[in-house]
Amino acid sequence: MKYDPSFFFNVQTIEQGKMIVLNGPTEEELKLRWSLETFHTISTLKKLSLPENPLILDYGCGIGRLSKEMIEQMNATVVGIDISPSMLQLSFEYVMHDKFIPTGHRALQKIIENGLKFDLVVAVWVLQHARNPIDDILLIKSCLRENGLFYCVNCTERGLPTDIGFVDDKNNIEKLLDLNFEPMNKTILPKTVPMGDGLTNIL
Repeated sequence: MKYDPSFFFNVQTIEQGKMIVLNGPTEEELKLRWSLETFHTISTLKKLSLPENPLILDYGCGIGRLSKEMIEQMNATVVGIDISPSMLQLSFEYVMHDKFIPTGHRALQKIIENGLKFDLVVAVWVLQHARNPIDDILLIKSCLRENGLFYCVNCTERGLPTDIGFVDDKNNIEKLLDLNFEPMNKTILPKTVPMGDGLTNIL
């Protein structure tokens, strides 16, 4: 078994990116899920105690679905990173805003080393796919400002992308989060939002 995210997350168009991000079985269900999930997520983020013009890291930004809304509705400046170069390239086209900065993991690590800190990190449907989630969690922890917040949504099971399909390696993301952050709020996603089997953590 080989870890192989490129097979699943390499896309050529924004529409392909949408299908990968939310895995809608039909175009109609995809549009519904895109609308309801995005609204639910942004509504939750707007209730958090954040500065007036927050600096946010969209960790696993995909094509920029949440980045776009955080800029438009929260007056945020957003740095977006993603494991997929093609998704990252499309995010620039989808968001189309000078307050959005798409970049890669190595660049992010460098700017964090130089002192950049975020008011909020958002990771939605991301850590469930991470090869070594503890590395991602420690990186996120290191880039938060004092009293910064981490909003994390994950499936209750792992979905490690490999050359034989998505695999549950039994790595317990919730436990890793609890060991490294002080939970503020932990909820199961509401049934009114068709987001699948997921758990929301605000840390």
